Amino acid sequence: VWATLRDTMLSLTEAVSRSSNSGTAAAQEFEDCLLIAHYYAVRSACRGQKSLDEIAAKVSVALLRHSDVVRADKAFFEAGQAAKAIGWDSMAFVFFNHFLDLCEVMGSDGSCIGF
Repeated sequence: VWATLRDTMLSLTEAVSRSSNSGTAAAQEFEDCLLIAHYYAVRSACRGQKSLDEIAAKVSVALLRHSDVVRADKAFFEAGQAAKAIGWDSMAFVFFNHFLDLCEVMGSDGSCIGF
């Protein structure tokens, strides 16, 4: 699914870059979404193989840079899970702590992901 989304975003991004909208804020937004879709596709592919767990964790951490597009609470929770899975306990603690801080700020209205 993620690879299909990435390929679709690539086609759209290439079409935008060939049009008169090249270099605009909209074109940059397409490129950012393409990068995010690529990260998710890589992480999804890496999760299928135990030997690539570290790469999946690194991609999860890289996705934190895009918390303005990706839900921040979900991104920090998934980064914490990935870090814990490969033994990065200190990083996992920081990510889970930030996740809890975000959930606390969001309040008890159910807007935080339900993990």
